[in-house]
Amino acid sequence: MDFSSDFLKLNEILNPAHDEDEPPARKLPAAGGPGAISAPIDRVPIPKPKPIDNKDIWEEEEVAEDDGLQIDEADTRLRPEYDVLFKQEVGSSDVFLGLDPEVDVGSSCCNEILIKVKLPGETMRDLDLDVTKNRVSLSSKKHVLVLPTPYLVDAEGGSAKFETDTCLLRLVLKVVRPDW
Repeated sequence: MDFSSDFLKLNEILNPAHDEDEPPARKLPAAGGPGAISAPIDRVPIPKPKPIDNKDIWEEEEVAEDDGLQIDEADTRLRPEYDVLFKQEVGSSDVFLGLDPEVDVGSSCCNEILIKVKLPGETMRDLDLDVTKNRVSLSSKKHVLVLPTPYLVDAEGGSAKFETDTCLLRLVLKVVRPDW
């Protein structure tokens, strides 16, 4: 069976004949086949580039926003070892029956964040601790640590405990969930 005539007829339906003054959108290939079917190409105007404001000193992408997470490279204090753990309130109905469909074992359902920081040779009075809704900053004469929190936390509702025998600082921060 030769379908080339059918394809040519279909092309005539899709691309009606143009006036002599207006050129056709596309010419048909020599052979009649699926490639012979064509539709007119719309002419899309190319947007003009935005004018450059010569009063700007630098582009917005060139300016790094200071989120407080950068530590000065000239700072020679040690970066302590730390662990970030997630705490979740789970009842027996969640464990055995799985009644709450929104509770899962992932960190997205955590209620608190526990941060353990090992600070050998430090005492509690030497530490300067600053907690904001999205970062924890810890500094002393020997150590410095700036750590982003994985979730927004209540900066006023957390607790800190320093274990003098192991030089371990335990921070418990309550996670703040936005109201949907």
